[in-house]
Amino acid sequence: MIKPFSLLLVLLLPGFSQANAQDTIGFENFALPLDTFLYQADPPGTFVSGAVVLPNFFDPTYGFWSGWSLSSMRDTLTPGYGNSFSVISGEGANHSDHYAVTYCSPSCTVRLGASAAGTVILGFYLNNTTYTYLSMRDGDAFAKRFGGETGTDPDFLSVTVHLYRDGELLMDSLVVYLADFRADDAAEDRLLHEWTYTDLSALGGADSILFTMQSSDVGIYGINTPTYFALDNVVVSTPVSARHQNSNIPLSLFPNPARDWITLPSGVGTNPSYRIYDLSGREYTSGSTKLAGSKLDVHALPAGFYLLKIESAFDHWTGKFIIL
Repeated sequence: MIKPFSLLLVLLLPGFSQANAQDTIGFENFALPLDTFLYQADPPGTFVSGAVVLPNFFDPTYGFWSGWSLSSMRDTLTPGYGNSFSVISGEGANHSDHYAVTYCSPSCTVRLGASAAGTVILGFYLNNTTYTYLSMRDGDAFAKRFGGETGTDPDFLSVTVHLYRDGELLMDSLVVYLADFRADDAAEDRLLHEWTYTDLSALGGADSILFTMQSSDVGIYGINTPTYFALDNVVVSTPVSARHQNSNIPLSLFPNPARDWITLPSGVGTNPSYRIYDLSGREYTSGSTKLAGSKLDVHALPAGFYLLKIESAFDHWTGKFIIL
């Protein structure tokens, strides 16, 4: 019997810590309608969410893409390449609508933008796509069913994470298993089907990441298993010394209490990103807005007390508001 599993990691470096402020970057700022995807970056070459940059290549002649795409697809049942943009959990990490999908062939990268100096990537959430998960579970025209006919084949699919720091590729790495059928007892076979956090802090963080994939199912043309996986909620850390001295600024919101909307006050810069939390720390929504003075739609929030966090390149503001 195949069981879900917590992430398996191979760590090869001692721990690391520093005074820092952490942010979790999802991909809600693209505001994709549910059950859609985006595989052509505009402007060409990258998808950008906060400090995180996802390279993208798109060939309009053949409709071919590689690198990263963005998705809000929820199809967990349809097998095959035609459903290559869905995640097997049917939603993003922490129940969000959006996430990223990579076609990692033979490798793919995540990096920080040029304006994110001093920021490091501390971790991220990974999951299997529906296409890859069902291919491993059931087999298809190109790839075998993991475990084979007897269920005892020692199959695996893994992602090796290589770190770049200050532009240099580090020798140390970690390995994430998206599937692991190598145990002697077939009851211990594992297929990842939920979002699971990969912690890079023991490696000291990175300014960019190189992913490579390995599989036990290899043919004359390389890996037979679909080399796709999903990524969400990238955790980045900015050293406190790198932040503006006025980085924690109180925020006055109106109307407060609110029912349907609140307005961003002046002074928060252009293109600020925002996140809304309840008082227990649960994140309800996030995104970005074009200008101060924009109205944020909060009609879907349950009645209660909330925190609004707004961030620009150097500063962040925090305000409290009430939903009636």
